[in-house]
Amino acid sequence: LKFTNVVYGSNWNKGVLGIVASRLVDKFYKPTIVLNLEEKMYTGSARSIANFDIYDAIQSGKEYLDQYGGHKYAAGLSIKEENLKDFIDHFESYVKNAMNNKMFIKTIGYDTEIDLSDINESNFKILSRMSPFGQSNYRPIFRTNNCCGTGNLRLIGKEKTHIKFEISDSEDNKIQALGFNMSEHYEQINNKQHFDILYSISRNTFNNSSSLELTIKAINFK
Repeated sequence: LKFTNVVYGSNWNKGVLGIVASRLVDKFYKPTIVLNLEEKMYTGSARSIANFDIYDAIQSGKEYLDQYGGHKYAAGLSIKEENLKDFIDHFESYVKNAMNNKMFIKTIGYDTEIDLSDINESNFKILSRMSPFGQSNYRPIFRTNNCCGTGNLRLIGKEKTHIKFEISDSEDNKIQALGFNMSEHYEQINNKQHFDILYSISRNTFNNSSSLELTIKAINFK
């Protein structure tokens, strides 16, 4: 198994390379670089996982690079086409050694455990006072146990990789939930298998109607 993910190609939209790298990190949980080839030069973006300095990893291979810059969790770089393979090998070796040959394990913390009944307009207004949310001010993550899907389960998105459905807790409180890249859980949810979830809370506005909605960060089936 590889400790890194380096994806490269040509004729890609340079404006979305960072977004693609972030999505790949979410999916595979490995330090990731996405590169586009143009006139024999690869340029692109790098994204890291928690507690791993991807800038140091890239800098360690500077002999193969034309340019690089960034910080602990995100960086940009450019590499001549003929140096790409050597850099990829070096990057993989550096990360593997830095991790003492132990694969990354994704962990997600949460702020507090609540019931779905605690999710209401009054409490959401309190949460909203903490905004704007971003890299240095993360959106609060909550945990609710012993939930199940109650219906209206559907696959959404162009590739049908996301799920949207109604969730109920043990007290029969209900709310809509959205899970990005969680289509593999469709059957378990559809079969009413119980689960614990970590999630953030946001407002969904559509067709002049507004409601609170969960964005699932992790799901653990019982």
